[in-house]
Amino acid sequence: NASEAIGEKRGRVLLKTFEELQPSLQHGEVCSNPLPPVPCFVLEINDSGCGILPEALEHVFDPFFTTKAPGRGLGLASVLGIVRGHKGAVALRSELEQGTSLRLFFPQATSTMPARPISTDPELMAPVGSAYILVVDDETTVLHTTKAILEMQGFSVLTAASGEEGMEIFQAHQRDIALALIDLAMPGMNGKEMLETLYVQQASLPVIIMSGFPASEALRGFTAHRPALFLQKPYSAHILIESVIKALRARG
Repeated sequence: NASEAIGEKRGRVLLKTFEELQPSLQHGEVCSNPLPPVPCFVLEINDSGCGILPEALEHVFDPFFTTKAPGRGLGLASVLGIVRGHKGAVALRSELEQGTSLRLFFPQATSTMPARPISTDPELMAPVGSAYILVVDDETTVLHTTKAILEMQGFSVLTAASGEEGMEIFQAHQRDIALALIDLAMPGMNGKEMLETLYVQQASLPVIIMSGFPASEALRGFTAHRPALFLQKPYSAHILIESVIKALRARG
């Protein structure tokens, strides 16, 4: 994203890591949530790009907000979800034609936890002869990782890098798709718009909405049509599989 902000002109992207024993905001920074009141490790990314419009800066942490082109970079919602998963916060400062500074605060860990393996529980394996799962996300890494995890559990997966592409695939394979996993914040047709379009065409199709924001924020705009389940990024393989099985069983 920093590279795209610089564009074709000569510029600079600077990454720094350091420790802050007493985290505090700098002048002009907007923050996703209160800074952790404990010592943090900080990852700072500075660029000399075009900056962010003041009116856009007020909404950078909104669940539906995105300024990036389809399939490019990592969305701020996903970055925020990862940082919040570590009980941290994101601070951002930007000036037009001067550049942008992003600081990610990670509280220092006091203990370690073993990683959870993908479940081998037969109850969490794909049912024999199960239909396709449609996964829609403009972040290539998330898309491919989710597909790989589901296929390891025996599911058949179709993928799309945008809401528009997702609808094209759904139209072509409507009878074969049993579930859709859709990212909330995407350029063009976002997750909410795609869910509403799917509901008109096939109201019985279960949809799982994915977002880096907590459910209380991400689902605030859903009124008439709500997803079957919500999946907060970053999610583990185990949580992903459990959510998919739960949604499929609820469908019957």
